[in-house]
Amino acid sequence: SSSNNSIPQMEYDIGKLHFSGVNIKDLPQQEKYRLLTTEPNPDPLSYPQTRPCPSSNLRRFKPDWLKQHPLMHYSQFSDGVYCRACVVFSSYKAGGHTLGKFVLDPFRYWTKATDRATEHAKSEYHCNAMCMMAEFLAHYESPSKAVDVLLNSQLKQTIETNQKVIESLLRIIILCGKQGLALRGHRDDRIDWQSEDKSNQGNFIQLVHFRAETDAVLSAYLQKAQKNAQYTSKTIQNELLSVVGDSIRSSIIQEVKSARYYSIIADEVTGASNNEELSLVLRYVYKMRLEKSL
Repeated sequence: SSSNNSIPQMEYDIGKLHFSGVNIKDLPQQEKYRLLTTEPNPDPLSYPQTRPCPSSNLRRFKPDWLKQHPLMHYSQFSDGVYCRACVVFSSYKAGGHTLGKFVLDPFRYWTKATDRATEHAKSEYHCNAMCMMAEFLAHYESPSKAVDVLLNSQLKQTIETNQKVIESLLRIIILCGKQGLALRGHRDDRIDWQSEDKSNQGNFIQLVHFRAETDAVLSAYLQKAQKNAQYTSKTIQNELLSVVGDSIRSSIIQEVKSARYYSIIADEVTGASNNEELSLVLRYVYKMRLEKSL
């Protein structure tokens, strides 16, 4: 790391870092972690005595305050107190107010230390910094338990489940195509998978029911999925048909391109709706076998 953003070993004093011009927010994660978890521990008798005001008695920082406020950081260099969480994670302006004591400047008014520290701990920007620090420490100490890792893991699991469901539905589409079976009638679009209705709902839906009896992933998905995300509507069926058709067409084109001999037969006919339909027949030799494709 650069000279302005590295901490010499055992010199984790926030006051000294501020004075040296180190940008604490840009420190590497390892150094941030050490700053958050390392507390300089000088001899209690070495804390200097100062007067908060000319008329007050001499006072010094009390180490016991660290037990009451664990995030309090005593800077021996500045003879003042900082909040580690806020120094590292609070923005320079929080809630429209410029930050000062405990964050950018050391707090030294020892007669009010406990009250001011308690007041600071209740501030909104401190609570936000605490949440960010907790997430940072969790991510650093146990990367597998961090929120973003858990969310990515959950997203990955969801994607894998959806892929398995789509694969099952594609296999049903392909089976119907091979056997020349129509997928559906015209009244089987709204299916309640938790219903025990055994009425005929079309070939595709009936085959989905049949496959779900032995496909635990598909069965669990259909029971829990929202009605607009079950992948069984007529629109999705048509999309799956289109995907299978594109795959078959692409495979045939690749075979024709690699074939040594091929021929094309075209025929046009006018249907009952007065629309012209053009049929193409490809005949080609593939791996020394005669293939025909409609």
